[in-house]
Amino acid sequence: MENREYKDSMFKDLFSIPKNSAELINALLDTNYKEEDIENVTLSNVLRKDIYNDLAFLTKENELIVLIEHQSTLNCNMPLRMLLYLVDEYKRIIDANDLNLYRNTLISLPTPKFFVIYTNEQAQEQQVLKLSDCFQGETSFELEVVCYNILKSNILGEKSKTIQEYATFIQLVFTHLKEKMSLKQAIEKAMEDCQRSGTLETYLKNRRSEVFDMLALEFDIDKLQEASYADGIEEGLLLAAKKMIEKGKSYEEVSKILDIPQQSIENYMKRKNL
Repeated sequence: MENREYKDSMFKDLFSIPKNSAELINALLDTNYKEEDIENVTLSNVLRKDIYNDLAFLTKENELIVLIEHQSTLNCNMPLRMLLYLVDEYKRIIDANDLNLYRNTLISLPTPKFFVIYTNEQAQEQQVLKLSDCFQGETSFELEVVCYNILKSNILGEKSKTIQEYATFIQLVFTHLKEKMSLKQAIEKAMEDCQRSGTLETYLKNRRSEVFDMLALEFDIDKLQEASYADGIEEGLLLAAKKMIEKGKSYEEVSKILDIPQQSIENYMKRKNL
């Protein structure tokens, strides 16, 4: 039996299928790429050490699309994680093509575009995270990550049937968890519901046991082991909010960017006597 130290997420497994890859990228970019126009160039072992939930694609127009699926609350460090991923991806391209950085010939690189797909029943449907929020001073260096909450109505669900069905499946798991089912029961019930309605029908039929393993691991790590807002916001996220406020952003702006209740930020700042 194969002993895998790392596991793909369901999202990565589903959207690594060429047909689904093209559909998702076309929804993100408003393009009409065919399967053969897109190459999966995902790197391994870069963003996380427990689940591979990152995807990267190179289009025929030399666009490098980097995607992360992130369950629940957005991680404010996504832009920094994307930057580290991009550095590794560009290094791979430079090494593979034996390019010389010290020659005076301009090296042409794919144009990067960054996205996060996440699932949160309370958060807004779309927001942008910026790398510059990490910096203490002014800078001309920027990296933006567009984040889509697929549990809310947005352009992705309208343009991608697979995204819409994936979101339906995840929502069903949430619903059954609220009914006090165990995680195992909730996933199994959601799969049964989807099979009856024809949602992700072929995928779930062919990958039933794998889907359970992948999704159970995701929820264990991202849902059940993370502190919820009811139990308090993580100290690191509030520290990031503090830095952004010190740089001149308003409480309202920080609340929207980090998806933290404004009152929680204000209470934290008061506790710190700031």
